[in-house]
Parts: sequence; structure tokens; C-alpha cells
Amino acid sequence: EFNRSRWPDHPSTAIALDTLADVIEELGRFDEAEARVEESLGVLALGAPPSYRSTAIVLQHLWALQAQRDVAGRDELLLERAATFFEDALGPCNPQTAFTLDALADLMEDCGEPEMALAMLGLAADIAEAALGRDHASTAILHRRLGRTFFRQDELPEAEASLRRALEIAERAFGPESAE
Repeated sequence: EFNRSRWPDHPSTAIALDTLADVIEELGRFDEAEARVEESLGVLALGAPPSYRSTAIVLQHLWALQAQRDVAGRDELLLERAATFFEDALGPCNPQTAFTLDALADLMEDCGEPEMALAMLGLAADIAEAALGRDHASTAILHRRLGRTFFRQDELPEAEASLRRALEIAERAFGPESAE
């Protein structure tokens, strides 16, 4: 058993646990692998500040494990856990929460789960707007990513609305003549 007593809340400990979960998963012991992933998330929650990208990766791993076992409601649970994790660590309107949900959306899209990516990007854009304001460049970027994801899913009216919103924000943030 891995000795975590020296660095119980270090991101490296969490990554070691998640990597161990990969091996256990390959051995076909899914319940044990899921327990290690949960333990990894617990370690990440202790760290200050939390490692956002690592947490997104570990949450995606948990989702994938549950997908293999066909756990009902796993998509909603993942989104809720991701939002709760970062809200607890950073507060409900922290921009880092939005940026982490954006990273998690990338992972979900890569896993062939565009609906989850859209839900996470929508939540990220809402959080960025609340935390940074309606006219912040990061808010525009998240609306643009949301629009591109809608476009890739052939949801053209939603894509147009999101991209128009991104353009309006960018013009206010940078001015219509800006190179940004």
C-alpha cells in the first residue's frame, strides 16, 4: 500500500492514486479502481490550491469507470461533482471554477460526450459572467467555445446565438477595431 503520510494532500499523491486506479481497472477490478479514484479526488480536495487540470482528469476517469459499468445518471453526477468540488474549494463565483469546467468539457468532448461538454461549457460561461462580468474577455472566450461546440453538433441556432454573444462581448472588451 502506498504511504501517503508524508504528503497526504499533495497533487502528486492524487496522481499516483489515479495511476494506480488505471492499473487496477486494467486488471478488471472496477469497484476497487473507482475507490482509488474517489480517494484521489479526496486528496485533491485537501490541497490548497487544488490542481484544477488534475482534478478535471480524475473526474473524467471516474466518469469513464462508471461508463464501463453503465452507472445510471453518471453524466449529471459528474457535472454536479465537478461544480461542487470547485465551488467548495474556491467559492461559487470564482473564475477558476469556470476555467476548470472548460477543461473538463474538453475532456468530455474528446471522449465523445458532446452533450456533457455543452452542459459544462454553459455552466462555465454562466460562472465567468457572474465572476468576471458580462464584458470580460474570458467570458467571450467561453461563449465562443460554447458556440463552436454547438456548431460541431449541428445545433446551428444555438451556435449562432452563442457566437453572436461572444462577438458582442469581445467588441465591448476590446473595441470593434481591436486585433484581439
